[in-house]
Amino acid sequence: MTGWVGRRGLFHVGAAASTRSLVVEAEAAGCQVYVVPAIDSKDALLDALAGQLRFPHWTGHNWDATADVLSDLAWLPPGPVTLIWADPESLAEADPAAYRMAVELLTYAARSVRSRDLTVLLAHRGPY
Repeated sequence: MTGWVGRRGLFHVGAAASTRSLVVEAEAAGCQVYVVPAIDSKDALLDALAGQLRFPHWTGHNWDATADVLSDLAWLPPGPVTLIWADPESLAEADPAAYRMAVELLTYAARSVRSRDLTVLLAHRGPY
């Protein structure tokens, strides 16, 4: 197992670790796993996070609302959560400011979630 399993925080992993292998490893450790695909806009990222993590219907569609719900996650079944974002470079290339904000938001959420451990993996397409 790698150093990120079961740890709170945001971790960067390189292409040597496929998204599928990350899912298998996290599930083997007892984590609920959610995968955000490659996206290229802020709106697409917010939609993907809300859809994958089944945000409550009242959640706003903006950075602040997303940060609020990610730092809670109480509506999900109990247990540790691993969020894998495949190919974050797609957003970094299309909208660098949105990428930086997303990384800041996900780092904050992983460190501050109250109801469980949250591990966020940025699965880069190249070495990291």
